[in-house]
Amino acid sequence: MIQQPRILPFSELQHWTARTCEFLGRPLVVSFDEQPRETILKPDEAGVSKSQAYIQHSEAIWDKHVARHGGNLWNGRVCTIQSIEVADGRLTLGTGTCGYKDIIFKQELGIEAFVKSYGPETFDVHGVTGIVPITETHEVILGEVGKGTIQTPGCLDIIGGTLNRDEHSVESFTDIAQLAAAELREETSVSLEPGQLRLASLGFYDGRCYVLFLAQTHSREFEVDATLNDELAAVHRLSLSSISQTKMPTTRDVAYLQTYADSILPSRAS
Repeated sequence: MIQQPRILPFSELQHWTARTCEFLGRPLVVSFDEQPRETILKPDEAGVSKSQAYIQHSEAIWDKHVARHGGNLWNGRVCTIQSIEVADGRLTLGTGTCGYKDIIFKQELGIEAFVKSYGPETFDVHGVTGIVPITETHEVILGEVGKGTIQTPGCLDIIGGTLNRDEHSVESFTDIAQLAAAELREETSVSLEPGQLRLASLGFYDGRCYVLFLAQTHSREFEVDATLNDELAAVHRLSLSSISQTKMPTTRDVAYLQTYADSILPSRAS
């Protein structure tokens, strides 16, 4: 069941600091009705320490998933978002690093059981980025999950991926925009420059920080020019209102997007 997130417009945040583990109890979305004067990634000095019990438990869960998924799973390094600060129109995200096995582990346990066993201070809020292209006819582009991932094939999904430090540099916010554009290019062959992306929201839910961008594009790029890799089976052009009416299953990222789309999408796109 999708829990309705609390929505905070960026323009209303004057001086605000929080550890992202504080958002585990209820989803939170920061919507960018205006763009930050500057967005900074700063290594989080506090870090996240793991007990021996945590390490042993996570290794056992990881081994089980590797046996199930084989080559589609590897323990890459993923950027985490451990804190958020807003001051004088500037956005600062405190960052760290976790392994992909840490993501699999917390997803297997669930947030409530994880916090009960290991405490919120041990929780890694991992970073994910995605793009929602908006066409000249005010429709949005979503992908259909293919067979080349560990997600369920056939689901509608936002095009994007985790903030993988092994494949891309994640040292600045420009790096995140470049990574989002790279994911779009790799999955569809459609190229956008980072400067064409507009920060739409930071969504804190399901133990992740979802950095979502919007991009104005032309439908022809996805009808004629797109060449899909095995992570996508197809791309779909549709209005936000039609997503809830589709018979296709959706990922939780799309389901959450439906709950706050009105806060970030142009009115004619919804």
